[in-house]
Formats: sequence, C-alpha cells, structure tokens
Amino acid sequence: MKLVDILARELKVWPEGYDNLQQSFAGMVFHGAKDGILPIARLDVAEDFRTAEVTRAEWQAAVDAPKSPEWNGEGLPPVGTVCEWAGCTFAPEDPKEPDLHIGDQVKIIAHFKDGELDLAAFTFNPQIHNPDRGTAWVNQGAYGCFRHIRTPEQIAAEERASQIELMADIFRDAPQVGVQAGMAALYDAGYRKFEIVEGE
Repeated sequence: MKLVDILARELKVWPEGYDNLQQSFAGMVFHGAKDGILPIARLDVAEDFRTAEVTRAEWQAAVDAPKSPEWNGEGLPPVGTVCEWAGCTFAPEDPKEPDLHIGDQVKIIAHFKDGELDLAAFTFNPQIHNPDRGTAWVNQGAYGCFRHIRTPEQIAAEERASQIELMADIFRDAPQVGVQAGMAALYDAGYRKFEIVEGE
C-alpha cells in the first residue's frame, strides 16, 4: 500500500505545521530530513516509503476518495466492491438474464442467504447491451460468479487465446491430415492476413 493511502487510513487530522510527510524504513512518520518525528504509533511500512513525500492536499484527496473494499478473489466480494460478472450456472427455475453478459461491471450492494447458499445482490447497467432498458438493475450471484476487473492487456490476451483456440479447432477438424489441409480449412473459415494502411 502506498504511503498516501496508509496516512489516509491512519491519520484522523493532518498535523499542524507540516507541509509534507515521509516515512522511515521502520514505519515512523516524519517531516523533512528525518526531523520532526510525529508522535503516532509506527504504521505499516509503505511500498513507496523510500521516495514518497505526501502533501496535505494529497492526503485530503485520499481521505475524500470513495473507497472500494479490498477483495482477494475468494468468497463473495464485499458490499461496495465493483467487479466483473464472471457468469454462473443457473438452475432451470432461475433463467439467465439476457442483458447481463460475462465481463460486465457490477456493484455488490448486499449479502444474503437463500437456504444454505450465500448470495450477493448486485446492480448492473443493462443499457450497455440494450438501450431500451433502465440504467440500474438488480440481480444475484453466488461464489464463483464474480471476478476482478480485467486490464485492457488481460482482455486482449484472453481474446487472442480464444481466437487461437478457435483456429486450432478448425485446423484439427480439417478432413485431411496435414498442414496444407489445415491451412485450407482456416482460409475457408475466413481467416486472412491483412495490412493496416495509413489514412484509410
């Protein structure tokens, strides 16, 4: 965790007379060249303690920022967590929501039990897929239905792996064995090499 976040969590008020705060390797908070050690308990050592100089404005911004609960990916995400819908196996009596797709962002709003099953209620925006819908719908999901929000790099890597798997399936299903037959099957399936031309 960065020093600004630790200070936002631990300091209730900014100490008067200090324009910035730093931290020692032992977790002590100080001002300037290790003079003016603050009379507070040692804090967790920040990942950026060697270089961080937190100003009052940076601390205040971190204090005022909306907090998203930490979730390690295990169990149900805490209430307030924004994450992605990972999909679920629905019971026949619980049909799939057509406006909720894998990868859509959801916000957890409550936890509850249905018999022995722990569930999370969440909101999502169905207008992403259907402009005629409202902007905040509620649904529910169990453990395994949620995942962390993926980075653009992760999404691109997953898309690449998915396309390679599709091509491998086409190649394997070629009626004749051999590279030439596999390549012909890929060509017949519509895969082409293309070049991007500037200005088009």
